[in-house]
Amino acid sequence: MIYRVAGVLLVLALIVGGFLILSTRQEEPAEVSLEQSRPPKADLKLHSIHYTETDDGRMVWELVADSAQFFKDELATVLENAKVTFYGAEGQVFTLEAEKGRLENATKNIAIRGDVVGTTGTGDTIRTDSLLYLASERVIETGDLVRMTRSGLKVTGKGMECRLKDGTITLLSHVRASLDSPPAQ
Repeated sequence: MIYRVAGVLLVLALIVGGFLILSTRQEEPAEVSLEQSRPPKADLKLHSIHYTETDDGRMVWELVADSAQFFKDELATVLENAKVTFYGAEGQVFTLEAEKGRLENATKNIAIRGDVVGTTGTGDTIRTDSLLYLASERVIETGDLVRMTRSGLKVTGKGMECRLKDGTITLLSHVRASLDSPPAQ
């Protein structure tokens, strides 16, 4: 019985002593690993790239960027200062420029963001924060605010869908338009 009481007291003493040591111990700063804060390492880095996508000998789109980083495991290419030109079946041209982009290598989907400017072959201008090109549907879309201008006409809206097959651009909601007044005669 004495051994049993002594054993319980010893265990209690160890527990209390452990709490005292932990509570009075100075906290050392956590070690920061630089490896965790770095982005994943690209498998291939290229400067000044030019890439085209064709279908039955017809150019579908053309991509030019200041630099590209290919990530094999993600099957993606990250782009800096990207310019993508899309070619419609009827000869329409639609060009997008942005600070950053990402090409999904397997699907050929392209996401761009950062001061996105789009220009049509007829001189219309579109500005937004980001756009996504869905290659399987040949559609460019965004949920962001869009500002379009065409020789005195200014149109804004939330969300956009551009169908490259038929050359249509649709603003999805909150559409507003204004027309600059013609110069006085």
